Amino acid sequence: EGAEHLAAALQVNSSLTELNLACDRIGDKGAEHLAASLPVNTVLVKLHLRDNPISKAGAAHLVAGLQAN
Repeated sequence: EGAEHLAAALQVNSSLTELNLACDRIGDKGAEHLAASLPVNTVLVKLHLRDNPISKAGAAHLVAGLQAN
């Protein structure tokens, strides 16, 4: 749920260039929400997601979001 709200904020972000979400227990659903914001957000340059329980499925969403950015 937290990642969903964060993803909504990222869609309207115009100044944040780096976001550290390492060790924040973001799972596949959170990764999917974050991925949906990536094509819209044009200023975020670094997104740190180290040590989160994101599986290959969640990673695939992130890759798709990055490719659409």
